[in-house]
Amino acid sequence: MADAAEVGERFREILARMDGRYLASSSEPTQFGGDEVYVVPCGLAGVSGECLARHIAELIGATWVRVCESGLWSPCFYFER
Repeated sequence: MADAAEVGERFREILARMDGRYLASSSEPTQFGGDEVYVVPCGLAGVSGECLARHIAELIGATWVRVCESGLWSPCFYFER
C-alpha cells in the first residue's frame, strides 16, 4: 500500500523534469543536448506510450500505470508489473 500524497508528489516531480523537453529514446540519436532532452530508456527508435508508461511506473515504484494521449478518443497505454 502506498501513500497517495507521496506518490502524487513523486509523479509531479517526474512530470516537471519532462515538461517542455524532447522525449528521446535511449537508442535514438538526437541533435539536442543538455536540458532540452529527457531520455527515456526504450529499445525503440522513438518513445512509445507503452515505453513511457513503463518508465513512469518504474520511477514511482508503481505496480501499474496508465498513460493516455491527449484528445477525446485518443488511445491509452498500460504497464503492469
